[in-house]
Amino acid sequence: MKATKQQLLDRIEQDRERLIAFLRGFVRCQDVNPPGDTLAGATYVRDFLRAEGLAFKLVDPMPTMPNFIATRDFGGDGPHLVLN
Repeated sequence: MKATKQQLLDRIEQDRERLIAFLRGFVRCQDVNPPGDTLAGATYVRDFLRAEGLAFKLVDPMPTMPNFIATRDFGGDGPHLVLN
């Protein structure tokens, strides 16, 4: 296994309980899609980003379906992980 992949897997394992708690809360959000009202889930993600102190940009051409763009610098060159 490549070192980068192993580093990612190690980091996921290190944060396992925190990641599970985040995903558990996110899945419990009462979003209805379709028709496309994802505001509850978006609010949950927004609150998480704020709690983590991560800067983000709100993009909401449709107020019931907002999107957030956030980045984090891990201090090195190399591959990037993008979540959509």
